Amino acid sequence: MEIKLRNAWAEDLPAIHRLAEELRQELEITLPASERRFETCFLSALTDPHSRILIGEIDGKVQGYLSVWRRTSLSHVGPAAFIDDLIVSKEARGLGLGKALIQEAVRYAREWGCVEIEVSSTPENDAALGLYRDLGFQERGPLLEQDLHA
Repeated sequence: MEIKLRNAWAEDLPAIHRLAEELRQELEITLPASERRFETCFLSALTDPHSRILIGEIDGKVQGYLSVWRRTSLSHVGPAAFIDDLIVSKEARGLGLGKALIQEAVRYAREWGCVEIEVSSTPENDAALGLYRDLGFQERGPLLEQDLHA
């Protein structure tokens, strides 16, 4: 088994959309995400100098992705990174791909000069929370969200 990490390309759109939809179904997320809207968001992220979308391949097949964003944080007095998405296909979970993607995101955050990197997860996702803790992330408080789409 060979794990390979790389930056995303526009041609990765179908594989990334497939992984995102797989997770939506698994978590029973009903947020409407048309293919066209997903494509627009993906292409925007690819060209944003403050983001990276990392692809994880196993034996040449896209099995996961991670998006990481950089922003200026006044409270941290410097740049901070946020892992927005980490999705690994069901068939590839437990093979080390998620760990490798997170480690690469941390490397980017260091390269960007970030003072911290954040990640969030649903409280019931014990596997993800355990992985984040194993990699040195600490729980600092709840993340609250408000959906703004009509």
